[in-house]
Amino acid sequence: MVEYTSFGNRGANMNKGFTLIELMIAMCIVGVLAAIAVPTYSNYVQKAKRSDAQAELMRFGNELERCYTVSFKYNDDSCHVYKQLDVGVDSRDKYYLMKGDIESQKYELTAIAQNGQENDVECKTMKYNSLLVRKPDVCW
Repeated sequence: MVEYTSFGNRGANMNKGFTLIELMIAMCIVGVLAAIAVPTYSNYVQKAKRSDAQAELMRFGNELERCYTVSFKYNDDSCHVYKQLDVGVDSRDKYYLMKGDIESQKYELTAIAQNGQENDVECKTMKYNSLLVRKPDVCW
């Protein structure tokens, strides 16, 4: 009768852990997923930061309308918003510089991207005016 003997636990030890090729495949998969996810996330963050300009344009527009109801002109000296926008002021989150071209019977407010937001090619400059026109459309 022939007896078969085991040469230790060689078979059991070979099944533990990962091979180098398995690790390389896993790293490639993670790399591909990261290459897709990072630009998508960056684009999402950039679009979210546009709300800083949108909110500030609307807020300054509302304050100018309040000035108009009191003095019947947008550029009255008693209107502190008029003076701020003439010089330029940062938005609340500082991603945009807010400026205004304000006349007695009309205004146009401009938000100019800054502090990293200038990479937002579509919306480097956003505008809002006394006729409630918002430009460019893609930014709103």
